[in-house]
Amino acid sequence: MKSVLLYGCETWLVTNEIQRKIQTFVNRCLRYILRIWWPNITSNKDLWKVTGQEDINLEITKRKFKQISHTLRKEDGEIPKEPSGKQEERKTEKQLEKIGNQGSG
Repeated sequence: MKSVLLYGCETWLVTNEIQRKIQTFVNRCLRYILRIWWPNITSNKDLWKVTGQEDINLEITKRKFKQISHTLRKEDGEIPKEPSGKQEERKTEKQLEKIGNQGSG
């Protein structure tokens, strides 16, 4: 669940509000999984210790540094000129052009 939630977080501009909302959601999910309901009070730090989790801001920061170090280790010629989504977009446009040309010819 967390990996899907944080997918692509390396590129996010994480404000305090976004960080707080994500952490609240993760804590709520953990409490739901562990069946910790309202009358039982558990601090967030105790919850993280029991589940082996850490502060979401720390996790996002680690992922950002991992991405930066990965990019810095690449040779100059290895860095893609454009994101892979743009390449896929161009392939689709070319395929549509071929289909359009076949229908008119």
